[in-house]
Amino acid sequence: MFAAEKDHFLKIPAVEPALLQHKEPRKVSNDGYISHDGNLYPVPIRYCARKVWIEKIYGRSLKVYDEAGSLLAEFDLELKKQTVRPVHPEHETINRQYQEKKLKVRSALVEKFTSAFGENGQKYLFL
Repeated sequence: MFAAEKDHFLKIPAVEPALLQHKEPRKVSNDGYISHDGNLYPVPIRYCARKVWIEKIYGRSLKVYDEAGSLLAEFDLELKKQTVRPVHPEHETINRQYQEKKLKVRSALVEKFTSAFGENGQKYLFL
């Protein structure tokens, strides 16, 4: 009977295995982190204050998805509670850009000050 009916069977559509796993919603903090089991994990800054979905894989890794289902990040799960906040990769870039801008402004002010007061002005600068 199988040989006679197999031409009439419908094909089963392919399903992404990740869609079958249970996902939990999380809200990304204002500084770009999500919390899971007392640990913080960085998420791209553009998702701050938005909802993302997390999926634990065999208790060893954590996948983070946006609302459309696109993978944003993947992390190895921390087995013990963190004692310090992990450094966010995008924060380092923003901080470096801020420091460079601050240094340029300071250099411009020092140059303006020394041009106005000459050698006597050097005594008042803390370099």
